[in-house]
Amino acid sequence: MKNILFLLIAFVFFSTEKLFAQEEIYQPIKVTDTLYENTNKSETKKLDRSERRKELKEQENARTEEEKKKEMLDRFRIGLNDISIQIGAVTTLSMSATVGYMVVKKRLELGAGPLFIFQRVRYTNGAAQNYFVYGAAAYARGFLYKGINLEARYVLANRPSVYDASRRVNVNHLLIGGGYVQPVGKIAYLNISALFSVINTAESLYQGTFSNNFPLILNLGFSFGLGGKD
Repeated sequence: MKNILFLLIAFVFFSTEKLFAQEEIYQPIKVTDTLYENTNKSETKKLDRSERRKELKEQENARTEEEKKKEMLDRFRIGLNDISIQIGAVTTLSMSATVGYMVVKKRLELGAGPLFIFQRVRYTNGAAQNYFVYGAAAYARGFLYKGINLEARYVLANRPSVYDASRRVNVNHLLIGGGYVQPVGKIAYLNISALFSVINTAESLYQGTFSNNFPLILNLGFSFGLGGKD
């Protein structure tokens, strides 16, 4: 009996000692540097904002350059700015291909171009003569309100002399008056003007649309802007 009791006490003693002798296993504690992570996130956001601002700036600059180019092109006017028909003792068909530029936006336009004219002169004895005139024209058009404008036009023309048809002479012309420019569609313009011939001599091309004694010239023309409109 004593032996059994002794064995039982010894078993309990050794079991308890083995239980306390077991090694304790601990899970490692992970330490996170939140300050470092927050700093990285902040720097990333700053870089994203900086890149976004840079991208927006580049887009804005691209739009600005495109708008400047479009505006510059739209200031140009290319067309037939001096189409006139005069019927009478002197029948005149004239056409001037011009290139104009709006020097002051919506205020001042300057332009120039070659001039081609066909004329038919009927004399009192019933005879008639046909001939061609060529030269150059330059104009200045100042806008008062929208399309309403004042215009001055200088024309240098080479033509047969009225005194001697076998001889050609250079004739100066100065036309002053006003008109109206009406936009048509997106890029076209209709130009209508009434100009008075200040230098009016026997050699002058413009003897008047309605009367030789009243040198008022009516002109009709078309021009086109190169830039277009929105």
